[in-house]
Amino acid sequence: MSNPAAIYSALTAKLLADAPLMALMPDGIYRDIAAAGKTKFIILSKASDFRQYMFQGTAYEEVTYLVKAVEFGTAGTNAANAAARILTLLQDGTLTITGYTLMVMQLSEDGGVVEYTEPDEANLDARWQHRGWNFDVTVSP
Repeated sequence: MSNPAAIYSALTAKLLADAPLMALMPDGIYRDIAAAGKTKFIILSKASDFRQYMFQGTAYEEVTYLVKAVEFGTAGTNAANAAARILTLLQDGTLTITGYTLMVMQLSEDGGVVEYTEPDEANLDARWQHRGWNFDVTVSP
């Protein structure tokens, strides 16, 4: 039976296990929205998913995840370095996923790069730096 949450769990575990990445983003990894008060963290967000069916079930699944580093501040140095580390870890990387076999993990052809600055809602002079990637993760159940 299909369990797309297993892919999210595997991505989270892989990123959390990388000491250099966690040194850059010490506030952890969050799904979609970080906890209040955090200033250096990673966001994982499912952007899309697709299943290719065959006679006896699912042939493969492709899930696109936004994986980005977010940093409060004007420079964005840690976010940029964390994004580079994320690319090293995930592009054509390995992933152990309960119930699945990884076929390929690579940058999405559509909008792979994520890089933007956002004003802070509480202080419009302050900034949030967003740096990361959209990754297609293709698995077979």
